Amino acid sequence: MKTRLSFRGLIILLFVGTMIPLLITVGLVVFRLQQTYLVNEAQNRLVDFVQAGVEKYVRGTDLTVLAVNLGEHLRVLGADMFIQDASGNPVPPSLGTGPWLDANAHKAARDAHKSSIQMIGSGPSSRIVYLAAVIDQNNNVLGSVEASLPMAVITDQLNALRRWLILIITIASALSMVIAIPLSGIITRPLTSLVASVDRARQGDLETRASIPEVHELGQL
Repeated sequence: MKTRLSFRGLIILLFVGTMIPLLITVGLVVFRLQQTYLVNEAQNRLVDFVQAGVEKYVRGTDLTVLAVNLGEHLRVLGADMFIQDASGNPVPPSLGTGPWLDANAHKAARDAHKSSIQMIGSGPSSRIVYLAAVIDQNNNVLGSVEASLPMAVITDQLNALRRWLILIITIASALSMVIAIPLSGIITRPLTSLVASVDRARQGDLETRASIPEVHELGQL
């Protein structure tokens, strides 16, 4: 025998089936927006620190002075930093365990007099890397500087946000079920009353009268 779904069950199914995908969609949007915000904020902070340090200390041609001062400037961010001169030779001191970009990338930045920012690696080991040519006031290329930030801190924040979103979505889904049950009862109450009146008439109580529901379509029925 074919199983029939009650109208009340259909309302519960539609309500819960709508709420859960909606909650998941909102959670994904919130996660994506927060991810974009954190990455952009880290990129902007890294670029601002490097540009401010280069503008402040590139008064002469001694890149060692720039390396020392820029290194101290970037240390507070927990960033790695590596400087090469115009010939591609490393300029000490450096920060971190890199460099993360090869000599060709540094040479391309110096030749083009440009800067770039990119994401390298994947997962917890990924990094935000900013590479820029060091140019003096006479537009002469002195070298190139590479600064990078690990994504581990951002990943930890996003993992914490993911756990909170899963918890919130789970609780909200359960609440939607709790709300759907009495709500479906309220919605189907006029129809249940009408069906009960029909059953009494079928059993011979021809004096029974059904109350007219306020819902237009049910009132017509």
